[in-house]
Amino acid sequence: MDETALNAYEWQDIDLAHDFYEVDYLPENDRVRYTISPAARKEFLKRLLKLNHEIHEQEVKASPHTKGKTKKKQKADASKQIKLF
Repeated sequence: MDETALNAYEWQDIDLAHDFYEVDYLPENDRVRYTISPAARKEFLKRLLKLNHEIHEQEVKASPHTKGKTKKKQKADASKQIKLF
């Protein structure tokens, strides 16, 4: 699946270096997993974040200007929720 994701984004230059690594986001007594290297993980996430920002920027440019409308709607929705309690 890791390689499929790299191929989908055409990022074949990332060396996944699959092996057993200790990952810090799991419980202390069960952290070793067969996964991509920490360096590959960091690079992959960095590129996904950059791509996410680029796509968001394109979507904002393509959408009609709605500044203020969203905030007013959110405030109205919030006041309705407060009345529930």
